[in-house]
This record gives sequence, C-alpha cells and structure tokens, in this order.
Amino acid sequence: MTSFPTMNAQNRRNDFVVVLERPGIDARDIDVVIEQGHLIVTEAREQSSEPKEGEQSYTERWVMHCPASVDLDETTASLKEGLLTVTLPKSKKELSTRRASYKKVTLERK
Repeated sequence: MTSFPTMNAQNRRNDFVVVLERPGIDARDIDVVIEQGHLIVTEAREQSSEPKEGEQSYTERWVMHCPASVDLDETTASLKEGLLTVTLPKSKKELSTRRASYKKVTLERK
C-alpha cells in the first residue's frame, strides 16, 4: 500500500514554496530536479550491504507543475527535521526557453 506524503504549496509575494513531510529520510536519498517546467522529487532508499529481514529497496517520485515565472538559478532545497522545503523564487521576467531547461537542485542539510 502506497502512502502519500503531506505536501503544502504556497504562492508567496516573491516565491513559491513547496514543503513535503519526509520523516526518517536522509538527504542523500533525495534528488530534486526541475525539468521541462516540472518540479520532480525522487526518493530512493537502497538496502544495506547486509539486508535485514523485511528490509526493502524502493523509489518514489513526486511531480508538480512549476509556474512559468520561476528563476531556476535561484531555486533552493533543504531538509530539516523531516521537512523537505523547495523554494522557487519568482523571476523578474519570463524566459521563453524555460520550459526546455533543466536544473538539479543541491539539497542543503540543516
């Protein structure tokens, strides 16, 4: 049975903020990418080298459409106390090539 994380998205004056609850997840297990106008969060947990009974590997992925006015270069992500926070600053100008662009966001550990 799949469970979905609690997610909160806010459209603030200068940015968009997306918060996902991910308790017990290490920053090394999460990738945050913006690709072709979508925010993509991928979580992959591998089995340890000596797997314990019942331990499983898995990959989960969440995709969210990004507004056209996001500044890709200033986008940030952090993981603190089980909350993954992605901040997408609003761009001063809309970029016509933004939909075809790609950016892997470095995840800050706090």
